[in-house]
Amino acid sequence: MTFKIATLSAWKVFSLLVLITSLMIILMPFNGLGFLIAAFGMFGWLYSISYELCLKASQAPKRIKRITVMGLVSSILFILVPLIVFPKYVTALLVFGVGAAFMYSMLYLIFKSSRLLQSIDPTIKYSFILIWAWPVGVWFLQPKLQKLLSRNT
Repeated sequence: MTFKIATLSAWKVFSLLVLITSLMIILMPFNGLGFLIAAFGMFGWLYSISYELCLKASQAPKRIKRITVMGLVSSILFILVPLIVFPKYVTALLVFGVGAAFMYSMLYLIFKSSRLLQSIDPTIKYSFILIWAWPVGVWFLQPKLQKLLSRNT
């Protein structure tokens, strides 16, 4: 199974991520719907990159799948927990725990993608920062990803 988003041209990925971010801002008043759309879009992009790079590096993408599912579930829980009636301090602790799981999964996928990129092509520098700062990074990384993933293994 391959993911086309990992090999799209830079302007298509940039447009897709800008659209997702714009939807997040527009849908902000609707109880976190925009956050969910943005989280699913970003996790989809990160998962597709990590998955394809794992296959390219002959590694099993099992952990990446689990971390992605954890991130998606935590983004859903991040919206649902405050809506459920708990005592104030319990809600705060749950939101903090769910937020920590969300950030861990996001940072893990960025870190794993960056390490895989550098192990496949050592000439790629600062990939962690370029993935984190995607509005700039997508223009530098996506053409390299296209080249790397289009080569035969």
